[in-house]
Amino acid sequence: MRVNLALCQMASDVVEPDVPFAPEAFFQLFDEGEFVVSAPRAAKLKAFSIDTLRQRLDPAIQELRISFMSSRYAEVFFEHTFAAPSDAGFTVGDVIELVHDYYTSVFTADEVAQIREKVARSEIDDPYVQIIARKPQGVLTWSLPAGYKEQHVDNFLAYFHLPRDGSLEDRMLRMAFHGADHKVFEAELQKACQLPFFPCAFWPIPSLSIEEVQQQCKALGLSDQANERKLAEHVQRGGALVVFAEPPSGPVQETCMRCKVMGGMQCFEGFSIDAVSPQSLSVSIGLGS
Repeated sequence: MRVNLALCQMASDVVEPDVPFAPEAFFQLFDEGEFVVSAPRAAKLKAFSIDTLRQRLDPAIQELRISFMSSRYAEVFFEHTFAAPSDAGFTVGDVIELVHDYYTSVFTADEVAQIREKVARSEIDDPYVQIIARKPQGVLTWSLPAGYKEQHVDNFLAYFHLPRDGSLEDRMLRMAFHGADHKVFEAELQKACQLPFFPCAFWPIPSLSIEEVQQQCKALGLSDQANERKLAEHVQRGGALVVFAEPPSGPVQETCMRCKVMGGMQCFEGFSIDAVSPQSLSVSIGLGS
């Protein structure tokens, strides 16, 4: 029997097609590399082997929705939807390109508006975000700490026979001052408020950052330190806050590169899978320092 050596050689040269990965296994491949999201595109790709970069997600999944962490302490995630570049689906390299493009592009007008809304509600208190979003100067408002409701404030005031008139802010401050002056903490605070959890102490959340409170206290001659109570009492007496000519972080920009608001929290920490359907996949990206 004669063997065709040329055909045997050709058969041995054939490369087996890559087997696509199921979602969980595919996103585990990203654990191989480490990169900074503001780094050049080539640096991100260089963090992975060529073999890893060409590995594919199950081609049945033709839509990928990525929620990008967009503030240092994960108060903001923005979801973007991407169609697969071909019927063959997404490769690891494709997904890294999407991450690169997001963080090295600027925020959209809608994203800036959402960030500014969160800043105005004191849901974000981070100097890096002040590049594009800042609370208006000369305004001090107060909000309830996590877990507290207006009824808890009224319960406290009734328990100690304190007036329950005025706005919620007035009542919160009345409660806070009484609690601080009479050392109402922990078990007694829980009983007075009828709280479903065990608290340490109560103090409302100011709309100004610690740095802004200190800046106001110094300018008004109230204290050299950030004394929220003295500032609150000053405003209650009808006093105005100081409007500074220019905040330390400079004028607010209309937008900025998304990685800029992340400060030192720019190290890629992988993906978590949020939802899977036959043709689409939702994941979130995490960043760290």
